[in-house]
Amino acid sequence: MKTLIILLNLVFFFNAIDARKSEKWLKKHGESQPLTTIFDANERNLQKKLKKNKKIKKVKSSDKVQEYTTSKIGVKSWSLLNFNGVDDAYEALYGQHQTGSDSKWRSIVDDPLEGGDKVMMVEYGAGSYGSKSNGGQTFYAQPPIDWENAKKVKFCYEIMFEKDFDFKNAGKVPGLWGGPAENCKLPDTCWSARFMWRHDGAGEIYPTIDLNKQPEGFCANPKQCLNGSGDQGISVGRGSFTFATGSWLPICQVIRATTTKGEMKVYINGDANPVINWENLVYAQSGFTGIQFGTFFGGGSDDASPKQQHSYFKNFSLEILE
Repeated sequence: MKTLIILLNLVFFFNAIDARKSEKWLKKHGESQPLTTIFDANERNLQKKLKKNKKIKKVKSSDKVQEYTTSKIGVKSWSLLNFNGVDDAYEALYGQHQTGSDSKWRSIVDDPLEGGDKVMMVEYGAGSYGSKSNGGQTFYAQPPIDWENAKKVKFCYEIMFEKDFDFKNAGKVPGLWGGPAENCKLPDTCWSARFMWRHDGAGEIYPTIDLNKQPEGFCANPKQCLNGSGDQGISVGRGSFTFATGSWLPICQVIRATTTKGEMKVYINGDANPVINWENLVYAQSGFTGIQFGTFFGGGSDDASPKQQHSYFKNFSLEILE
């Protein structure tokens, strides 16, 4: 009995010490409320924030895939190293709206060069061209970062075209975009910044922006800046880099999407210096909406893609710089 009484006294003693410590902490931080009241209030505020934010579609989790989240406010970065444990790349990339090319043209496969990890493969059927044909992929994606408040974003991924890939004349690969997902062509309603390949894999960036609103000298060099498709895009920096075949190419774009002092930079192979660098650009609207995952052969006839071919994607990342 004496032992029990001693133990109870010790418990009361240490509880009293903890209570005094809690009281001192509250006084130091200017709080007079009980801790339980503060925690309950924080929980209520958190629940309110979660209800206000749109829920993002859940994907299967793995050790290298982002976990499901209901909140993107304040999130500055996101990455997806590979597609391990994922059934569909569309879900892993937080796809929101498929606009062209059937899902059967994308799949998850072993890395054909390095093995081990899973990567995304896109098939271009023989004779395929454009965004709605027998090959390629076109969908919009919104990985969970704070798109609404972002002004400047860095978007990176690695791409590989299979060995002996025939680039023919031209084709597109993913980039950032801002504006509505439907009918994003005219530069007064939205903007996009996809990459393009040209003959023999010559690389460029192909922004949808109004040429007439850009700074003087923007297209002074016709070899580096061509407005070959009317109002639907501008070929910028053609040949500044090359899409190789049979090897992975890390590629990044940094876009500052504002109606004044906009930026557009392209980085290759992790180099610190951009191969394409434009400032003081004018975008149709400020801000971002997500990723425009578009990859397909360009052209208007079935000789655009001469044979069945494949490209591969991995190591996606997004970072809000401003």
